[in-house]
Amino acid sequence: MRKGMLRFIIIITLCLSACGIKESLEPTVLVLVTFQETSELKEQVALFNQTHEDYQIEVRCYERSWQLEEDGISRLQREIMSGKGPDLIDFGSDYTFSDVVGGYTENLMPYLEAEAEKRQEIYFTNVLDSFCYEGNLYAMPVSFSLRTFAGSKEALGGRDCWNIQEMIECYQRKNEGTILYPGETKRDVLGAILTGSMEYYIDWENGTCNFNQREFQQVLAFCNMFPDTLHLEEDFSVKQTFLDGGALIIPLNISGIYGISSAEYIFDDTDISYIGFPVEGVCGTVIEPNAPMLAICIGSRYKEIGWEFICQYLDEDYQKEHELSISRGVMEQKLKESLTPEYEVDEKGNRQPVVKSQVLFADDNNPVDIYCLTKEQTERLMDMIDSATICAANDRKLYHIIQEEADSYFCGDKTLEEVTEIIQRRVSIYVSEKSH
Repeated sequence: MRKGMLRFIIIITLCLSACGIKESLEPTVLVLVTFQETSELKEQVALFNQTHEDYQIEVRCYERSWQLEEDGISRLQREIMSGKGPDLIDFGSDYTFSDVVGGYTENLMPYLEAEAEKRQEIYFTNVLDSFCYEGNLYAMPVSFSLRTFAGSKEALGGRDCWNIQEMIECYQRKNEGTILYPGETKRDVLGAILTGSMEYYIDWENGTCNFNQREFQQVLAFCNMFPDTLHLEEDFSVKQTFLDGGALIIPLNISGIYGISSAEYIFDDTDISYIGFPVEGVCGTVIEPNAPMLAICIGSRYKEIGWEFICQYLDEDYQKEHELSISRGVMEQKLKESLTPEYEVDEKGNRQPVVKSQVLFADDNNPVDIYCLTKEQTERLMDMIDSATICAANDRKLYHIIQEEADSYFCGDKTLEEVTEIIQRRVSIYVSEKSH
């Protein structure tokens, strides 16, 4: 009987041990909340899960909403405060500084600095610094694009940057019949100004704003000088307008290295100033984040593992796939390669240059093929990147509030003072809610 009992105990012990072993082999699941699930994000999650046996990432999709109680960001913050938050967050390309008010996410700068030293890599620190809030990098981009305005240096009074007042003065001194830029309307000009300066009027940390003062009233009064809707002649040509001095500036979106060619195509041999958006005291070229915008939750128990996932985006192969990458070394190599045209053999056996990009506008049926860049163009692009210091992390809800209320002034329903007081009141409530 004793032998039977002993055999029974041994069998039970072995079974329990086996169960324990099986349980210990189950991978730890890290939760990643995303506001913009892309095929690229899915690929990176799949890559992580394939290369990690002990850890797996599970993706959950949240949505942004105009309604605060339904907003995924508000839900995320409540979950983090209650200790039920995720490990990783992808805020997507709609990222705004208000997403991280309150310190819900980890400061990634120490991680990035250690990684740069380990990889012996240099990143565009000014690009990353532009996404810092209160001195900390609570969410980071892995690639970016640039938005700016360009114009003739002579027409812009030799300026390389300008503030709102200088922009107004420059426009008022223009020749009669000259427009600000193709596409100018009251709403569009206001949107352009807000792109670079909206955060200037807001203090997220203290939950305050400053939209009812004379400075912002001047902005609205300036925007009201433009038409309500766009009116262009049938034979309107962007290029000819600029060659004739009919427009002061042109908006540019540089999402790839060959985008630097666009302004030069329009202005021909004119000395160009990439003057940017009107902001105070710094270059007005705006840095836009490309998805993803990655963060690590402050309450995660697996921060180092979460950083391993983010590091996949820092790998050279990934950075090479994105035209404007945060790796300086990768960008320098791309620009070096862009100096030399590539060739391929066509079906007739002739050697033909490869078209790398094209410059084409809606009113132009003759695109210009770009085969390579000049050394001057590559240097100009690097100068633009290095001098950029502000990011387009504007809160879209605030943008909507300001545009909505400004419309009542533009159409004459309310006075300038009435509208700015309403904007001040509505924005104050929203900023206060987001800050507490």
